[in-house]
Amino acid sequence: MAMKKSWRLTKNKQWWSIIWRLLVLGIVVAIAIGIFYLVVYGLQLLWDLLPGKYPALIFAIANLTLIQIVSELTIVYATVLSLFIVFKPLKLKRLPIKTRTAVKHRTLAVFTSLVFGAVVVTAVATNIFYLIHVNAHAPLIISHRGVDDQNGVQNTIQSLKKTAKEKPDFVEIDLHETKDKQFIVVHDDNLNKLTGLDEVPSQLTLKQLTKLIAKDNGHEAKLASFDQYIKEAEKLHRKLLVEIKTTPNDSKEMLERFNEKYGKTVLKNKYQLQSLDYHVIEGLHQINPKLTVFYIQPYNFTYPHSLADGYSMEYSTLNTDFIWQAHLQDHPVYAWTINDERLMKEMMYDQVDGIITDKVGLAKKTIKEFQRNSSYANRILNYITVVRMPNDLEA
Repeated sequence: MAMKKSWRLTKNKQWWSIIWRLLVLGIVVAIAIGIFYLVVYGLQLLWDLLPGKYPALIFAIANLTLIQIVSELTIVYATVLSLFIVFKPLKLKRLPIKTRTAVKHRTLAVFTSLVFGAVVVTAVATNIFYLIHVNAHAPLIISHRGVDDQNGVQNTIQSLKKTAKEKPDFVEIDLHETKDKQFIVVHDDNLNKLTGLDEVPSQLTLKQLTKLIAKDNGHEAKLASFDQYIKEAEKLHRKLLVEIKTTPNDSKEMLERFNEKYGKTVLKNKYQLQSLDYHVIEGLHQINPKLTVFYIQPYNFTYPHSLADGYSMEYSTLNTDFIWQAHLQDHPVYAWTINDERLMKEMMYDQVDGIITDKVGLAKKTIKEFQRNSSYANRILNYITVVRMPNDLEA
């Protein structure tokens, strides 16, 4: 019994020792990375004072690439050391010292080689593009469902009038087909959440739908037909990004009818269309190739090879690889739904072409601030604080 208790105490002390060593390692790595960032930033501040544009640019490319390489290698090295701290007392303590050292060195070499190769291949090209073009490439600001900071009921003329004052580049709305083969501006498949009526848009006529009162964000407003919404958008000089929603109840001729009624208006006003349903992209491409149609992807599950003219993607799985692939085909990429200042800056670094947001005012302020920091030192600082630092902390 005494031996069992003694073994448990030894085991507990061992785990506390492991936790303590991991904590110390984390603190040391964080301090070292922080000092390294400050030194590089300080040096770039000095190099920005050099005469001529290109010396400072060359140093900036080198510094930013160095930050990426050192950061990734540090994370990998710290991760491997953490594994050895955890498993060495438990798994490797019986191995001879030379064997343990060889295992550690081989593991570190493999990890280091893989990460170093991946980082160096992409870093320089990405950094050149970022440092030269980031300030000239402001993404489009797209009002999600036509609202700005909960200023009204989504997808209604009431919120459109208020949001138009912020002058977003596009106002994003949603369309459903009605029972009488018209189009109503509403997002949900079921009307219960907004109107309290447990029906779907395809079960009601347009006249019935436009009499319904929707409640959202503490506001009330009537649902609008697509014709009503277009009329107001034209009056306010706002472009529309129109998402075509589909359900099993839609008529077979829905897309033909949409193009026949609105195709010329969409082209004249330079509206853009999008859909989660790839059949819509295929159908509209065949019916009217002149239309600009985006494919909405909730997840980054495929490379951008499709008939779509662009892509809208949920930001959490969107990465620079997808964006670069799309740009190589001259296809823009929009990110949704971006309501955080740091995420907006990160999307700008990744070179997205549009930010779909519920906070138009914040997006305008953030983009202006991001572009105002025009020195190479500030662009490097933007990268550290917006892209690099959050990832380091999470790691």
